[in-house]
Amino acid sequence: MVHNAYDSFQLLTNCPARIDAVESHNSKLFAGCYDGSLRIYSPQSPSSSEEEELRQDSYLLETTVTGFSKKPIVAMKVLASRELLLSLSESIAFHKLPNLETVAVITKAKGANAYSWDDRRGFLCFSRQKRVCVFKHDGGGGFVEVRDYGVPDTVKSISWCGENICLGIRKEYVILNTANGTLSEGRGTISLNSGAREMAAILDTALLQALLHTGQSGAAVELLKGVNYCDVKICEEILMKSKSYSALLELFKSNSMHHEALKLLNQLSEESKSNQSQTEKKQIFSPELIIEYLKPLCRTDPMLVLEYSMLVLESCPTQTIDLFLSGNISADLVNSYLKQHAPNMQGRYLELMMAMNETAVSGNLQNEMVQIYLSEVLDLHAALSAQQKWDDKDHPPERKKLLSALENISGYNPQTLLKRLPRDALYEERAVILGKMNQHELALSIYVHKLHAPDLALAYCDRIYESVSFLPSGKPSSNIYLTLLQIYLNPKKSAKDFAKRIVALGSFESSDTTKMMESVLSSKVKGGRSKKIVAIEGAEDLLRAGLSSSTDSGRSDVDAEEPMEEGNSTVMISEVLDLLSQRWERINGAQALKLLPRETKLQNLLPFLAPLLRNSSEAHRNYSVIKSLRQSENLQVKEELYKHRKGVVQVTSDSMCSLCNKKIGASVFAVYPNGKTLVHFVCFKDSQGMKAVSKTSHGRRR
Repeated sequence: MVHNAYDSFQLLTNCPARIDAVESHNSKLFAGCYDGSLRIYSPQSPSSSEEEELRQDSYLLETTVTGFSKKPIVAMKVLASRELLLSLSESIAFHKLPNLETVAVITKAKGANAYSWDDRRGFLCFSRQKRVCVFKHDGGGGFVEVRDYGVPDTVKSISWCGENICLGIRKEYVILNTANGTLSEGRGTISLNSGAREMAAILDTALLQALLHTGQSGAAVELLKGVNYCDVKICEEILMKSKSYSALLELFKSNSMHHEALKLLNQLSEESKSNQSQTEKKQIFSPELIIEYLKPLCRTDPMLVLEYSMLVLESCPTQTIDLFLSGNISADLVNSYLKQHAPNMQGRYLELMMAMNETAVSGNLQNEMVQIYLSEVLDLHAALSAQQKWDDKDHPPERKKLLSALENISGYNPQTLLKRLPRDALYEERAVILGKMNQHELALSIYVHKLHAPDLALAYCDRIYESVSFLPSGKPSSNIYLTLLQIYLNPKKSAKDFAKRIVALGSFESSDTTKMMESVLSSKVKGGRSKKIVAIEGAEDLLRAGLSSSTDSGRSDVDAEEPMEEGNSTVMISEVLDLLSQRWERINGAQALKLLPRETKLQNLLPFLAPLLRNSSEAHRNYSVIKSLRQSENLQVKEELYKHRKGVVQVTSDSMCSLCNKKIGASVFAVYPNGKTLVHFVCFKDSQGMKAVSKTSHGRRR
């Protein structure tokens, strides 16, 4: 009697494109086609409840996702526990079910021909040419590379086999050991029940017992460190009863029972902490021993290292992070693991990474660290605001840390951070972020009008000025000071202009921005007296000649030609005068005067104009001196040239050539620099040629 292994049913017909991959999700059928489209079919007869399995019914086309892939879809798999659809085409892609939004595309899988998914651990392995790559799902929308292995030939099939990988290469199957990357053929070598192996286990187990009974625990440890065949189950029981923990650790280690060894180390370390009287145990089994045990495992099993390093990360943060660095474990992998299993230590890890090896911290990790700092400050702001204790002028440790990171780290995304800031707080942080976006006018407006801190505004200008002056191709620019001067002269400048610029940056919605900027710009001006500008008589004509030669002539970020609004405008006169007097050498005098109203008193500008004019006069005087010195030097050179040209040589009928000892006669001649030695010009040329040949021959002989 013939038996069929499967019952066959025809679910669909007349698909317009060749189907290369099929997968099901609940009662729906996914067909991956040769043209790169994904066709979704559902049962012809409707069902009152949500079906969980395919039905023995005809299926009709429900949806066609054109352009799902650029190339033919080779294989698909539904990851039901994670509600994802995995597909293999030109690379490996993950889509969220049921709406098929793209979650992740593993670009390194471009050209992959086979894959396997471990749903329990969230591990993906795939083969590409002569490489096998392993990636880990971080629980969200990302995948982190774990390891990359080389294999001798192209992989035809691949499948997870426990924690190892089974590969179909050529005409055989091999096992890839993910711990050390070695390949082995499941064929067995020596049976575990063979007589020789059994006898060796009996002898080594008996020897271990004898050493322990005779008090030779050190020798027992040495036995277990070498190649041995001790029965693990029996020896573990013996060593636990005798409390020979060092020997037990070696037993686990020699049998690659790393999980058991690390659990024991952690247990002994915790007992040492709780029992202060056992000084010996506390000294031997410290948390540092876990780190020492993990060091050789960094290259072979990084995931095991990450799992058990969590036990000591909080008590030994520096040593643990040094373990990650020395073991060359990917910083992105460590950060992803901490984010999922120890989020409270993620910021600490990134801090120590920055302190120990800043070049190893990518821009993404720097951005994540700043985001963590901001989250801490936002939590603090929410807690204190609920108690009505928040003061934006206070700088608790969390804010100091955030401000320092915002100023000194360059790898974060300022626009993303700007969107997270509250509308009515953290103005100093907002100013720093705007500065990173080169929005200097907005940053200075916050320093001046909301923080009421002219000293911070001046320090900000100094940083920008000095950073530009150190650029290889740039020269110091006074533009930033002119921007600050414009803000002091126009404290009531329209909030609408600022709101438009903030909206363009994506910081707030338009209505929120207008309220925020109106609040900023309508704040009462503090520090110094506010009054209308009065009387500057003839200052522009007085300074028109010579001022621009002593300072940079670059234009301001704002239009320097635009006059200040007069009439009802109120200026921060004290801050204007202080700025001009303190940074006169960095401000373009001519442009600064164009920004000031015509009524400004010349007397108030003396602290600015006096050193500026003095500097201009000194520069002019120095230029005149240099010009005179150059003219004098030029005259001296001309005089020396004339003196040498005046030389006279007398050639008589008796004058002889110093080289050939013949008379000069009417031949062309040459005179040596001493003014006395005469030679035929032909003899001089021949002598020069002979010298050159002589030098060449001498060099060849050497």
